[in-house]
Amino acid sequence: MKWFIILPFFFSLTSLSSAQTFYECNKTDSISFIIDELLQYYQTGLEYKGGLKKVKSIFLANYRKPKSSKKETGYLTIRFMVNCKCELGKFEFFEVSSSYHSYSFSKAIKDQLLDITKSLNDWKLGYYPHYGFVDSYKFFTFKIVEGEIVDIIPK
Repeated sequence: MKWFIILPFFFSLTSLSSAQTFYECNKTDSISFIIDELLQYYQTGLEYKGGLKKVKSIFLANYRKPKSSKKETGYLTIRFMVNCKCELGKFEFFEVSSSYHSYSFSKAIKDQLLDITKSLNDWKLGYYPHYGFVDSYKFFTFKIVEGEIVDIIPK
């Protein structure tokens, strides 16, 4: 686990490694020498088909509040990559309490949100002019109050 200080916030970052090797298109194709850093979703047009409204409906339909989550309140961000093959990988958690102090949500909450994120498979891929479909980062931030998802951002 790495710790970062971004004034005035403290948060923890957890990178999740997967057993499978994740294919990064930008690093293996001829585009790599031109695009030397991973593009953000707003640079490439990466979005989920149906938009955030559809994403919210999927999370709210599938998420179940864990029984022992009464005191779990704060913000949990899942950052991940969608590659040019519509595969998701390179997942990271950023977590803070509701008062923006370092916090770690329970495994039950993180596992559920990660599993639902991994199930999202209807992406409009990121596209970079003259180079085609490219890898892009995306994130969802969940506002959680007493274990319940009360909002998902960005809006």
